[in-house]
Amino acid sequence: LLQLLKHAGRISFLGHQVGWLQLILTLIYVLLLGWIGIALYRETRASRKLAEAAAPTEPPALLESSRLQTLNLPPMVSLPVSGVESISLWLILGVGWVSGLLTGLLGVSGAFIRMPALIYVLGVPTVVSLGTNLFELFILALYGAFSHSMKGNVDLVLVIILLITTTIGNQLGIQFQRYLVGPRSLKLYILILFATVLLMIVKIIM
Repeated sequence: LLQLLKHAGRISFLGHQVGWLQLILTLIYVLLLGWIGIALYRETRASRKLAEAAAPTEPPALLESSRLQTLNLPPMVSLPVSGVESISLWLILGVGWVSGLLTGLLGVSGAFIRMPALIYVLGVPTVVSLGTNLFELFILALYGAFSHSMKGNVDLVLVIILLITTTIGNQLGIQFQRYLVGPRSLKLYILILFATVLLMIVKIIM
């Protein structure tokens, strides 16, 4: 798809010429980030209302995806670790296919797309979706690292520097997250998402 868009030329958009590739990718990013931001905002509001009511109930993310989970399209599978008793295999395959497609098209990490999809589409708890993504990325990274190293595409100097700084940054992020647990961390993430969407819209217009 990237190659097709790359050679598709340009189009007149709001009075100036824009490449099809830039226009389509920007629109996809805006829609995707907007969906994630709205879903997180709704979850944050629901969590706050539940906390104020002090009423134990099902997590908002699971309520969001309950309608999709009722899709009775065989074969049905069980996800015991995620607490999902029965869900259509086709729904899981769809999440994997769409997230893989968007990963290849947008050039972003699969976790960026799969995490919200697992939580809001399949109803997987946040902590399980995080662990599942990390385990999957570990396997994919091993294959990618081996393949690129055999082709001479790995800069070991960059690897050493990035490995050290990323490890330090990761630990600082974990410590920082302890002070932004719950709705506060989500609010910060939502703010970043909507700011990114706004900047992308301004860029494509101007």
